[in-house]
Amino acid sequence: MASNCLFSHSLPDSRTVYSNVPQCDRQVDCRDTASRKRPSEVDLADLQEHNDLQENVWRDVDRMMEFSSKESQTFAEQLRRKRMKSLCTQLESLLPATPAKLDRCGLFEETINYIRKLEENIHGLKKKRENLLAIQSGKTANENTEIKVAVEFYGREAIISITSQRGPRQMWKILEELESHGLDVETSQLLPGEFFVLVFFHVNFRDYISQDPAQIQTSLEYRLKLT
Repeated sequence: MASNCLFSHSLPDSRTVYSNVPQCDRQVDCRDTASRKRPSEVDLADLQEHNDLQENVWRDVDRMMEFSSKESQTFAEQLRRKRMKSLCTQLESLLPATPAKLDRCGLFEETINYIRKLEENIHGLKKKRENLLAIQSGKTANENTEIKVAVEFYGREAIISITSQRGPRQMWKILEELESHGLDVETSQLLPGEFFVLVFFHVNFRDYISQDPAQIQTSLEYRLKLT
């Protein structure tokens, strides 16, 4: 039975599958068996044309894959920038104060300086805490050097200075002790320090009382240790 046979062209799924099988898109008359060529007898020009077409198709596929990869990289970069912006905003909110216009380098520098300042404050607070605990528990360096009393006479007047690591907690007892020695307080001054308290008294002697500086000094030191 005579019929016309059409060899349709189709691309393979990969470059290797059926790569050696030539295909032709020409119509061949099956009735002309004498002029019909077998697949192995297809012209080399047709085979080369098919191979070139197949190579062009795969080149376009490679380009599409490369374009998709670039799109993925662009999307990943956008996500990275968005996340970095969010982190910088959160970091800036933790700082107490920042300039109006501040780039990322400036933000990082301000953050580093703020952290160092916090570390210094923590170190100073720890030292103060240790000193307070030592004073409260009575762990002072030496009881003899804890309280110092100095008396200097200037005629009928005197300057009394008291240095204490814990400070006189009951000032009225000191005034009472000075009163017992016949001393009238004219002025007083208290200078608090980080680890000690310095108190000055400017006193006058009453006319009928004669005092010994060593006696006043010993009496005040003894009274302060009891306060």
